[in-house]
Amino acid sequence: MIRGPLVLALFVCFIFPLSLFPQAWTPPRGEGYVSLTFEDIFVKDHFLSSGERIDIGHIRTIGIVQSIEYGITDRLGASLSLPVVASKYYGPDPHQIPVDNGNFHGGTQDFRVGLRYSVRQRPVVLTPFVTLVIPSRDYPFYAHSAVGTNQRELALGIAAGGRFEHWLPNAYFQAAYAYGIVGVVTGVRPNRNRMGLEGGYLVGRHLTLRALADSQITHGGFDIPQDFPQRNDFPLVADERWSHHDQSANINSLNLGGGIDVALGQRWDVFAFLAHTLWGQNGHAMRTGLSAGISWSFRTPWARPTNADLSPPVISTTHTH
Repeated sequence: MIRGPLVLALFVCFIFPLSLFPQAWTPPRGEGYVSLTFEDIFVKDHFLSSGERIDIGHIRTIGIVQSIEYGITDRLGASLSLPVVASKYYGPDPHQIPVDNGNFHGGTQDFRVGLRYSVRQRPVVLTPFVTLVIPSRDYPFYAHSAVGTNQRELALGIAAGGRFEHWLPNAYFQAAYAYGIVGVVTGVRPNRNRMGLEGGYLVGRHLTLRALADSQITHGGFDIPQDFPQRNDFPLVADERWSHHDQSANINSLNLGGGIDVALGQRWDVFAFLAHTLWGQNGHAMRTGLSAGISWSFRTPWARPTNADLSPPVISTTHTH
């Protein structure tokens, strides 16, 4: 069985589309994981709808994500996370001042609340899930350096995972698909298809190597630049739709990355992950995306007894251990 803190590492990456991908494995009843993750994202270029990259300024985003996951039953799991994000833009074409004035601006981003239920355990784990994204506040979204898109979203999906028991017993895989439903923005509803794939290999007892890929395909949104003939930026925005383009564009992407997970005893894990945007349309071209953090597993009084709990006491001639 895959260890809980290991598979939690992917869940906490909040800037990548994988943030809406819960794991295929659910925590046992009464057990859970708490994680703290640091993110450092650098965007060098922007994508046009053709996939062409253009350099109109750079974006640096840093953040801290607090997340918790808990097993309500052996099959039903719940999760909650909230990122705190700060971004800055430095370039010749700011969207909005003071957010794009070259300094860091930020705050809390979006709550992510999720439920998932494992309907099948063998030979492949199958786990449908639902994730609700709720902005924590009314933050600015029209800016290169905005902390998010300030949109509610309902994501419905399924995750699958398993082991290569007969060929590579130390390897695992999991894949996920989510359909994100958002509200209507300036006359369009840019719903999103997200796909993710992860593979890992346990080297020894404490080190796991991981490779990941994720992709997003949006339907029903706008293309840049052809759908915005008047896209003047600061100080005058000629097209109201342009001020919502991060919410309404057909943003498509393919990210690839890899990382490691190191177990520190029975309850602590540290992990690191590096990603790069290989292809995209109408969005940001992430040059480097670094995630690093630590997770801690815990048990509550509702957890099932461990083998140690079930063992009979050792009786000595003087006292009981």
